Amino acid sequence: MEKFIHCDICSRKKMDIKKGLICGLTNEKPNFHYKCPSALFDNSWELELIKRTYDYKIRERDLVKFKNPFIFNLIISSILMIVGILLFNGVDFGLAIVYFIGTGAFLFTFGLLLLSRILYLKSKINTLFEIASNKLKDFEELAKIYAINYKLELELEPEIHGETRFNHHLKLEKNQFFNS
Repeated sequence: MEKFIHCDICSRKKMDIKKGLICGLTNEKPNFHYKCPSALFDNSWELELIKRTYDYKIRERDLVKFKNPFIFNLIISSILMIVGILLFNGVDFGLAIVYFIGTGAFLFTFGLLLLSRILYLKSKINTLFEIASNKLKDFEELAKIYAINYKLELELEPEIHGETRFNHHLKLEKNQFFNS
């Protein structure tokens, strides 16, 4: 976990044009190992937790939504490639073989393009899920470091016009690292 995660949600942070993100107490770059004894969190901690959990839930839902189209497109691309290979090898109708070679090559190429596209999308969705999962794990580790106990229930509503709303309930036990 990077120090930036600690400092980014600390209410004492400052931004310096030359140094970047600095501590408001020391006016220097963060200089601590594992845990900052001067960290002070406010509602940005809660917002960041909700944001990371929401992103994780969205990516998890995308994985599930993509499963059936992935299998369907995998089957279709395989069929196209097999038919393309069979037609490319030709059906013995005399002069008609020339026509089937072009069609076979087209079908095989189309099947291959469909397969590569679906594999790319699957890889992209898996990567985005991994990133969201790691970000949430980092934040959970941060909560353990600062002994912050919480319980977050976040439920996604159905997607409407590309927008997903959510309902959440956060129970947070604030400690000495929080503004009152």
